[in-house]
Amino acid sequence: MRRKTTLLLLLAAGLFSISTLSAADPRTGLWHVLDDKFGHTVCFMVNTGADSWRIYSGAWGPLKAPDVAESGAFRAILPFGKRSSVKVHVEGAFQGERFSGTWQILHLQFQESGTWHGMRISTDPEWKPWGVFLRNREKVVNVTERLSGSVPFSDFSDFKKSWQKVIEEDYYAMLTSTLYVGPSGRFIKKFRDEQLGLIYKQMSQESGSISAARSVEAAARTVHEDLKKLYSWYKLDASIIALPTGGQFDFRYFGLVGPQRRFFLVSTDWAGMLPEAQMKILLAQGLLYAALREDVAFPTTASSDIALRGIVAHLSQQLEYSTSPYDLLFIKEGDEEGLAAGFDEFREMLLKESSSPIAVSFPKFLKGETRSDSYYFGYQFAHRLFETFAVKELLQINIIEKFLPQLNDFMADESVTPVPLLETGG
Repeated sequence: MRRKTTLLLLLAAGLFSISTLSAADPRTGLWHVLDDKFGHTVCFMVNTGADSWRIYSGAWGPLKAPDVAESGAFRAILPFGKRSSVKVHVEGAFQGERFSGTWQILHLQFQESGTWHGMRISTDPEWKPWGVFLRNREKVVNVTERLSGSVPFSDFSDFKKSWQKVIEEDYYAMLTSTLYVGPSGRFIKKFRDEQLGLIYKQMSQESGSISAARSVEAAARTVHEDLKKLYSWYKLDASIIALPTGGQFDFRYFGLVGPQRRFFLVSTDWAGMLPEAQMKILLAQGLLYAALREDVAFPTTASSDIALRGIVAHLSQQLEYSTSPYDLLFIKEGDEEGLAAGFDEFREMLLKESSSPIAVSFPKFLKGETRSDSYYFGYQFAHRLFETFAVKELLQINIIEKFLPQLNDFMADESVTPVPLLETGG
């Protein structure tokens, strides 16, 4: 009996030492491979142990596993953007705990090369891009809540450590696809660091607090259920993510190729500063926006995005969270006169930049003072659209043949006169 007990203790000790060694392995887990010169993403790599790798593109598409030599050095060939004929040759290895290497683009007409280093994000050898969403099937996920155990933060350094440990390790794929994407449309490490500064500043204020995030989460659950009861066509496959954004956006929908890769993001600091009725209206408009983006292929340009926001503003009024049409646009009654007076000037500005991608145009059209102009313009367009199409027809509309021509005509029509909000059915 004593021999059996001793054997079990030795076996347990051996298993403990193996697991401890694995946990302490400085190589396993998720690595973000970054170009040394510009801080751009080369690829993402997950070391699953014993020099076994999974590799992903900058858009989190799985790629062919790299070739690994006995020395642990690896070699991989990656796609270069959408140009299938051009490849990026990547080589690298560990030197102690530092992970680094070189990249090279070989082409008949041009050649480029550079060096890279790996930034370790997670130590989990089983890490997967969307693993946290597959484990948690909740429709509404409050990312901000996860920071509650670390609040209050003593300083920015304390916040950054908590954010990296509690948020980034699980949500890095989502963050690098949204919050960390700069105006250029891709990840830049400097931009990511700037965003963390904004998020810290916002979370230090009442509107960005944990309690505000909880209010947004509860409201999101309620509004989602209300929309399902109101509109039989309303369906949202995307996960609803409530998170701090440092005031970057109010809501955002994005999707990547593959299962479990569609997300609706709502800014807890942005929504958290609104009165309850307006908070619900914002969430309703965002959820309707996401549902329509899932079912109808609306172009992701400045003008179509503003037009779609106008459409969902009209649809959201049926929930009757407020009897005021001004709440639908998040303005005060006295603001309407100024918005109507600046309508033509805004129309001309939007006409010039109507084809700009949302990521580029958002700060100009949907943040700060121009946000009211954008909502007002989109709402006026939607009012005209609903005079032509019923909601069911809109869901089946041919975007190229009917929607875009109407939008383009509305932007180009100098004779358009804004309809008073009280006359639009609000």
